[in-house]
Amino acid sequence: RLHENLRRMAMTDDLTGLLNRRAFLDEARRHFARTLRQGAPLSVLMIDIDRFKKINDAKGHDAGDAVLAAFADALRAGLRKSDLPCRYGGEEFCVVLPDTDMEGAATLAETLRRRFAAVEVDYDGEKLGATISIGVASALPSMHMIEEAISNADRALYGAKRSGRDCVIRFDVDADGEKPSLTYRSRPVPAARPAAS
Repeated sequence: RLHENLRRMAMTDDLTGLLNRRAFLDEARRHFARTLRQGAPLSVLMIDIDRFKKINDAKGHDAGDAVLAAFADALRAGLRKSDLPCRYGGEEFCVVLPDTDMEGAATLAETLRRRFAAVEVDYDGEKLGATISIGVASALPSMHMIEEAISNADRALYGAKRSGRDCVIRFDVDADGEKPSLTYRSRPVPAARPAAS
């Protein structure tokens, strides 16, 4: 039991209880390898809590920690058991979505964005609020590593920040598999995702 507890501690982020970056990448690579074998879709979300430094500067790091923990809870509540979330670093989170194409991932991202915008975090007698920006990308047949999809999602996230934050940006590729573009997504379009498993 002690060994199992130590193993769990080594794999998870203390504050949020999500996988840490190292453990996440190990699991994400396994998901990606399965995707290659089966030809199934797989998408990635890169998520950033907007203007997080201002929360820390104005209210203190404990307040920032409360917002991070609240977002982690909201993230878990909005995902399937088969999805793979992690605290990627600081106020950034990453999620691998197995069996999910770009449309399904973008719709989920917009749902997460809207839900967290409505969350009020209780801290020291105050209600704290925050918004998130999300970049969305899908694994492509030409990719050799999950890190390529993560990089594309990160580029889309950067586009979301440059677009004013509190939005979802998707990293799209044209029909020829060339000329990637960052396409703004302001509201969800219905798209089916596999049921929770």
